[in-house]
Amino acid sequence: MKRENIITISQSGAVVIPDKVRMHDVEIAELLGSYPKTIRTHAKQILKSGICRDDGTNGGEVWDGVIIPEYFGMDMVIAIAFRINSLQAKILRDVLLRRLNLPTDPTVCVQIGRNNHDKQREIFN
Repeated sequence: MKRENIITISQSGAVVIPDKVRMHDVEIAELLGSYPKTIRTHAKQILKSGICRDDGTNGGEVWDGVIIPEYFGMDMVIAIAFRINSLQAKILRDVLLRRLNLPTDPTVCVQIGRNNHDKQREIFN
C-alpha cells in the first residue's frame, strides 16, 4: 500500500512534497538515507529543545523520557533534514531553500553583543 502523505525523492532528484506530511521515522530514514534510530535520536533532541512540538493527536512512545510521536509532520522532517549529512538530505534542503527563494549556500549570521539591539553581521561562504 502506497502512502500519500510522504515526501519522495525520485532517482532523478525530483522532490514531491504533499500538502499534508505525515511520516514514520522509518519513512524519514529512507527519505534522508539514514537509520530509524538516528531519526528518533534527532527527533528526541529537537522535541526536547522546543524547536518542534508534537500535537499529541497521533499517539507515540516514550523514549528516554520523551514522547516520540508515531507520525511526524513537515516541521520535524525539515528540522531533521538540516541535521543529517547525506546526499538525500542535501537534495531536500536545496529544494526547500529554493522554494523559499533563499541561496542554497549556507549563510552564517553572527550576533555581536548581548542583546537584540546590537548589530548583526552576515558572513557568506
